[in-house]
Amino acid sequence: MTTLSNTNIVDCNLHLISVEIGIHKNKINWTENVAGIHVYIPPIHAKCLVEVPPLAVEDEWTIGWIQAMTAFIADNTYGQCGVCSREVPILRNGQVNAINICGNRDEQPWLTKNGDKKQVCGPTGSSTLLEIQFSDQFIMDIPWDLPRVTKDLDTMDDYINDIPSEPNLSGIYHNQSFLVWLAARNQQSSQVFPLLTIKWDLIFHLDVSPFQRLGRRAKQISPFLLQSPQVVQNQTIPQSVITGSLYKEAVSTVWRSQSCNTIISKPSSKCQIM
Repeated sequence: MTTLSNTNIVDCNLHLISVEIGIHKNKINWTENVAGIHVYIPPIHAKCLVEVPPLAVEDEWTIGWIQAMTAFIADNTYGQCGVCSREVPILRNGQVNAINICGNRDEQPWLTKNGDKKQVCGPTGSSTLLEIQFSDQFIMDIPWDLPRVTKDLDTMDDYINDIPSEPNLSGIYHNQSFLVWLAARNQQSSQVFPLLTIKWDLIFHLDVSPFQRLGRRAKQISPFLLQSPQVVQNQTIPQSVITGSLYKEAVSTVWRSQSCNTIISKPSSKCQIM
């Protein structure tokens, strides 16, 4: 666990009194059933204490968490058939350097599902202390056979005739990086101030023997990286994170056939570039 204390945020006159961040365990777990592999990433967590100075009658602040993905590789290999991946093209090709992963555009940029968001409205005669908490955990489901969404791609009909229906998942590789900001928005000016920047990375690689007995098919191989989130030098929050596309709007399912040297993509239709 990392602890930080007594940090002054000069730009917005707030005082970050303490921060605690950590991860439950530095290992991943998975289970196997007839449908596929379920991978469990241990939860990360953070807790901050923020002091808001006395506010005038017109002052109002919103304080909460913003989480963005800065790198994303999610490849599932299906033997000699090909690779099915989840990709964010605007992140992959450098059109944006970060994309917000909150689940609701009405709440953007705030991560509200697993993070506190609190407001302080003036007038206040004295300082206000706020405890702001955050946690996140990923659970991934990877099927033994090609995902249904891949088979449903109309343009794939000519390429999947020779793909067996039996399990042939042979590898899972994920490489992801995230930035998490504790941020404050002045409701009058709409300015968003980063109070704290946290970075965390996830890399894992599973080798899969699809015809082994259930429970013995997957084994972890290198590379592997899952460290406790780290406080880094405070960074500006990109405009793409504040008002641009969300991850769920920009992500595509991509199939790369090895036998046909074909790349087929099913993109979202709601992507915006800011």
